[in-house]
Amino acid sequence: MKVMKVRKISLTLPGDLLDEARQYADDGNISAYVADGLRRRIEFDRARRLLREIDDEWGPIPEDVREKARRAWQDTPFS
Repeated sequence: MKVMKVRKISLTLPGDLLDEARQYADDGNISAYVADGLRRRIEFDRARRLLREIDDEWGPIPEDVREKARRAWQDTPFS
């Protein structure tokens, strides 16, 4: 297992958001909960950037192809 260096920071969060996060954080570990959310957001942003680069290079996905994909996914657990 890779050992990661950690740094301490201060965050200001809306109270209701923090209260709800505490309900879901394992053992009340807000730092791990926030780190996981931040990691997921970074992965999302990287994917979005890659899709923009692909779109810039190859052009947008044609609407008929998008519609075919929507129909294929609509009855899956992911829809």
